[in-house]
Amino acid sequence: MRIRRAFTLIELLIVVAFLAIMAAVVMPRYTNATDISRATTMANNVRLVRGFIATHAAQASIPLSPEGFPQEIHADWFPRDVLPKHAWTDSPMIVEIVNADADVIYPASKVFDPANPAAANAWYNTSNGAFCVRIPVQTTDAATVEKFNSANSSAVVGVSQTKH
Repeated sequence: MRIRRAFTLIELLIVVAFLAIMAAVVMPRYTNATDISRATTMANNVRLVRGFIATHAAQASIPLSPEGFPQEIHADWFPRDVLPKHAWTDSPMIVEIVNADADVIYPASKVFDPANPAAANAWYNTSNGAFCVRIPVQTTDAATVEKFNSANSSAVVGVSQTKH
């Protein structure tokens, strides 16, 4: 007769509990790293779009607003005639175009719903050329401001701030 060696139920539960604790420690760090990467990608895309806005405003090669900024952001400014991807949706940006006062440089709503494929996840003011991307809803206003600032290389101090 041979004795079978196997793990006991208690040993398996201890291993599973240990793995659960390790996952609980690692996942927030992974999620934070992912959000930092997304914000960095968005900041680069924002700089790219702002550069094209300035270039086309200076060239006056397309219809401009009375204030001298492009009336819209054209996909043909970019490679493959597609707006840059929004890092949280992995789809081309959907830009809300507004003609707000010239001193309005941030959108009143800084967040969007990534579950809604038609949600405007970027914002452009034709009165002053201000361009920003919106971010997914965060758990707190402070987290929203922090992520918005990271994605836009801005210095907003509150979620309702629209002027500099």
